[in-house]
Amino acid sequence: MDFSVKAIPSSLMDETSTSQTVSISVDCDALVHYLPMFAPRNTKVGEDLFTYSVFCKLLLEIFRKLHIKATFFCIAEQLRQPHVLEVFQRIVADGHQIGNHTLSHPDISILSEKEHLSNISEGHHLIHELLHIEPVGYRAPAYYITTKGLFELTRLGYSYDTSVYYSPLSRILFRCLSMVKKNIKVKPQGSLHKRFHGNGPYLISFNNGNKLLEWPIPHALGLVYNGTFHSSAPTSLFLLQTKVLKLFQNHIHYQLHPMEIITQECVQTHPWLKNIPFAHRTDLAFWLEKRLKQLIRNHTLTTLENLSASNLHLLQ
Repeated sequence: MDFSVKAIPSSLMDETSTSQTVSISVDCDALVHYLPMFAPRNTKVGEDLFTYSVFCKLLLEIFRKLHIKATFFCIAEQLRQPHVLEVFQRIVADGHQIGNHTLSHPDISILSEKEHLSNISEGHHLIHELLHIEPVGYRAPAYYITTKGLFELTRLGYSYDTSVYYSPLSRILFRCLSMVKKNIKVKPQGSLHKRFHGNGPYLISFNNGNKLLEWPIPHALGLVYNGTFHSSAPTSLFLLQTKVLKLFQNHIHYQLHPMEIITQECVQTHPWLKNIPFAHRTDLAFWLEKRLKQLIRNHTLTTLENLSASNLHLLQ
């Protein structure tokens, strides 16, 4: 089963017709999900006391301060831990959206099709069971998307995917870094990204009539525009990329991870985290708040859920 891809002209976008908008999302990857990329083989995490109870709660404080409502992409099986469920209940109570980041955050490139689709659907149903919310948005682990994966989202009633990461220069830079630091590994992403060359959004139409919006991870000046990159990059590059996006995009989406405000206590507890390029920084929470203030200035805050619902209605 194939699909067609059509860029949506800004003139057809609902909320962006009268103002420029910004949305924020958080991929709630735990420490264990960084092991394949940054840790020596056979490294164990043990109990993760930081990702949810420290980093996610700190993110919530920053969002409250800046009046941001974000989308938190949840790895569903993490909700089986009482302290994680408590944090996500607080996230929901604060008015944030919940997206699906699969059941277990697997390496999709080595799964069978059945295992891949099951990880999406089981993640969806577990989120609904434990949080009483049905996600309508999805982001793939390591941005690995397939045609059947996207079709599965339409079967589940999703309105959008936000897994496309088309930034060849960023991938080249990361591969170069992995050659210098042997403990850093680059995950494959699949081949579909080449069909999405710009910053979107895009309407994905399957031949059975099912539709899905795609909101790519933005890029500017040839480089990815997200929290992981900006946690390591110079302030001047973030400001320049932001200026470019604000000049040419009606909507900017900004992707974050809890790890991007990692603390030195966490690094001392798990020394392998020193392989993460920004792990030495002590000002990460301050730097994130500064970036968010700059990003949302003179823009209307929204969510991908709201934008997708309104735009799919217009495109009917």
